[in-house]
Amino acid sequence: MIGASFVITQFHTSMMFAPNIKGTANAITGGWGNLGGGVTNMVMPLIFAAIVSFGYTKAEAWRYAMIVPGVMMLIIAFLYNKYTKDTPEGNYDEIGHTKTQSSKTDWSVLADWRIWALTLAYAMCFGMELTFDNVASLHFVDTFHLNQSSAGFWAGIFGFMNLFARALGGIASDKAGKKFGMRGKGLLLAGVLLLEGLGLILFAKSGSLPIAILSMLTFAMFLKMSNGATYGIVPFVNAKNVGLVSGIVGAGGNLGGMLFGFLFKSTSVTYVEAFTYIGYTVIVVSVIVLVTRFQKKPITDEQSEKSGLVGAV
Repeated sequence: MIGASFVITQFHTSMMFAPNIKGTANAITGGWGNLGGGVTNMVMPLIFAAIVSFGYTKAEAWRYAMIVPGVMMLIIAFLYNKYTKDTPEGNYDEIGHTKTQSSKTDWSVLADWRIWALTLAYAMCFGMELTFDNVASLHFVDTFHLNQSSAGFWAGIFGFMNLFARALGGIASDKAGKKFGMRGKGLLLAGVLLLEGLGLILFAKSGSLPIAILSMLTFAMFLKMSNGATYGIVPFVNAKNVGLVSGIVGAGGNLGGMLFGFLFKSTSVTYVEAFTYIGYTVIVVSVIVLVTRFQKKPITDEQSEKSGLVGAV
């Protein structure tokens, strides 16, 4: 359900905003979703501790703690249903949208290589983000012998960069699209993926804590920009199947996180080696994105309007 809500958000944002700011809008909503994950990691233990202080056992406390985000989700669901519209023109029933006007899911889009190039790209950026959230603290403790609180602080900084970094990638994607069309968006994504990969390798090879922190902030910036740049392209790949494309690419991120997680669980591979291998893999994918032609013609408002993509700014 949580994964589906992300895809619905990206689809809805793609529908509601004009072509020149779709990347920015998608990046802000997606980035603040990732930021919410970081906040959750910080707040939920505090809620848990507060419940324990009232005399509940730890087994009871973690269960009661889950009620808090559950209630918050119900509140947001109510507000979302009450105050949002399906399209910039209004809800489907208000604008005369009928079932006969709706088209069935076109599974033939799965033959489009561009979708799989974006899926690989998202696996390299968002997938790595999911993995790093889980292993960063352990890496700082094992490699640089930090205590848990210090390691958690620096690992938390990585997550808090979603406050602006993913949005920056979306903004840059929109500007590149306006000036150079889809080719510009593709080159931007390839570039930030390349820099992410190089930053990961530098992080893996870091021999001191200051260099490790600096390289982490560097690759984190480009990783999160890659997230935004990926979904700056997604709405334009197939105008009639934006939801399906958003779902496939989004699933690529989770798949990447799972596969990278297996690498870090391996007893025969050290964390340093794992970061290095992933860095080289990201660089390979950046080359794949570089040679992928997402669209040869520049994006224009007139073309987007014909595709039914122009919405409210």
